[in-house]
Amino acid sequence: MAEPSNTTDTNPVTYKFRFGTSDKLVHLTEKQLHSIRYLSALIAHKDHFLSVENENGEYVLNYPIEYRWFMPILCSIISKQAHTLFNELAEDENLLDVLQLSDYLCVEPFPLPHLRYQNLLRSNPVNIENENQRVKYYKANLSEARQTAAEFLIALARNQYKLSDSNTRKDIFTLINIILFNPAVFNSRFRHHTLRVA
Repeated sequence: MAEPSNTTDTNPVTYKFRFGTSDKLVHLTEKQLHSIRYLSALIAHKDHFLSVENENGEYVLNYPIEYRWFMPILCSIISKQAHTLFNELAEDENLLDVLQLSDYLCVEPFPLPHLRYQNLLRSNPVNIENENQRVKYYKANLSEARQTAAEFLIALARNQYKLSDSNTRKDIFTLINIILFNPAVFNSRFRHHTLRVA
């Protein structure tokens, strides 16, 4: 039975995961593992499964957990930046498949962004009881702009906005155009995945 590897006291405990289809190996720390609730539960209940571990003590992952989709998710978890997902995912991969895998793995979703001067109606509105709660806006730096754009696109892909509202559709169109026509801010890979979501 495999136990987490810990070679020295200064190294964190790691868990080894082998991707069945690609034969790639990934080491996750406990902190990273707890960010991916499906894998955390898999390890916690490994005795209930027949073939979770191989003879090398590696946890074997099969479809739909593909290495090429998993790694961009892991990079976004490590960096805590949604835009990392857009930059790490290859252009020939479908962002929507990666978001489905993220849901399957029970990864904590990124929050809905607060966008100034936009009338985006949410499909599941939230009532704020305290009228004094306000969002303060300021000029964003490049990283914050990319992060907000990525959070917006992820929310759009997950149907978080009320598309039956004409003002919402108009604002979504405007925001997508801002992303697509600003190559100095958003690289070609980011814009490619934006088109996939749109």
